[in-house]
Amino acid sequence: MAHGYLLASFISPLTNRRTDEYGGSIENRMRFPLASGTRAGSCARGQAHVGARLRDDWAPGGLSERT
Repeated sequence: MAHGYLLASFISPLTNRRTDEYGGSIENRMRFPLASGTRAGSCARGQAHVGARLRDDWAPGGLSERT
C-alpha cells in the first residue's frame, strides 16, 4: 500500500473515472481499497498491524468536499 497513492486514486472522484463496479459512487470507489486492506489483514493473520496512509486530493470536487 506504500504511501496510499494508488488507493487514494481509486477513492477520489477526480482521478477515478471508471465506469465499471469500481467507479461512480463512493461505495463503488471504496471497493478496491477495502478489499486490499482486508487481504493485507488476512495475510498478517494477527501477527502484525496493517495500516495505510491515504492522500487527500485537496482540489475542488475532490475528497475534501466529502463526495
